[in-house]
Amino acid sequence: MGGVTVIKAIVLFTRKLCESEMLSFKTYEELFKANGVELLRAYADTEEEIIEAAKDCEVVLDMLQPITANIINRLEKCRALVRSGIGVNNIDVEAATRRGIMVCNSPAHCVQEVAVLASAHIMNAVTKLSRYDNAVKQGRTEVFDSPRRLSELTVGFVGFGNIARHVAKIMLGCGCRVAAYDPFLPEEVFVRNSAKRCELNELFGDADVISLHVPLLPATKHIINKDALAKMKDGVIIVNTARGPLVCEADLIEAVKSGKVAAAGLDVFESEPVTKSNPGLAALPQIACTPHVGYRGVEAIRELEETVADMVVRIAGGKDPAHCVNIGNLKK
Repeated sequence: MGGVTVIKAIVLFTRKLCESEMLSFKTYEELFKANGVELLRAYADTEEEIIEAAKDCEVVLDMLQPITANIINRLEKCRALVRSGIGVNNIDVEAATRRGIMVCNSPAHCVQEVAVLASAHIMNAVTKLSRYDNAVKQGRTEVFDSPRRLSELTVGFVGFGNIARHVAKIMLGCGCRVAAYDPFLPEEVFVRNSAKRCELNELFGDADVISLHVPLLPATKHIINKDALAKMKDGVIIVNTARGPLVCEADLIEAVKSGKVAAAGLDVFESEPVTKSNPGLAALPQIACTPHVGYRGVEAIRELEETVADMVVRIAGGKDPAHCVNIGNLKK
């Protein structure tokens, strides 16, 4: 290795998804080898399996498995936890920070793909495209519900980060009004993106469409529930391409059945796959379901692989990775 100090990096695969659907890093093996990274792979779902697989590794590459404080505290050699995705809600960042472990992610690789999917769900709910498609294929041609005019609607965003702002641009191009709730952003962001800044309850009351774009935190779990739905317009549309547990599915089902919610578009669910975990949700024709595909675009996966590979190489070289969510606290 010409004096290069070798570190071990492990990719943790879950048995719920086959390896071909995850980052394989096969195209990066030579890159890693040249930069002192020995790449390992392991299927590991339980805490003990993860600890056993990663105990000798300096870098742990994870996508879906919860990385708990118990796991973190027992990975004595770990220097970095790299999430192969945008959110880090499956990693105990505080526990990692206490141990001096970097927590890294890829914050932008699928912004366009998720935004386009969210926009497609909005347009599908408004035009009733998938419902008409199903009806025609079943030999029915009646118009059971007339579509809305998109430009007459207000699209409200809960969370106004990169993905939501990309959706807002698409909706503005369709003539929609845009409103957003995000207490962490300065006023200039809303002005620059032609969005009315709202408090959450105001947004619920004003918007014809609610699109969710917040991380899963204790404060955001079931942010769409019976009480929130009661504050919304009759015939509201709900779209969730962020995190499944943001929506209380039992309350959404009741709201759809009562007509309070006219339609919904969901790419994420409280438990996946949705057809097994909540068949009642999947059976409602007013709800269009996609199988958590927002992040899986060809270009998005390629960019994700490049981003993660670059971070691993930088970590191996003793440099700060490009995207470390707790770097400020580590350097205090």
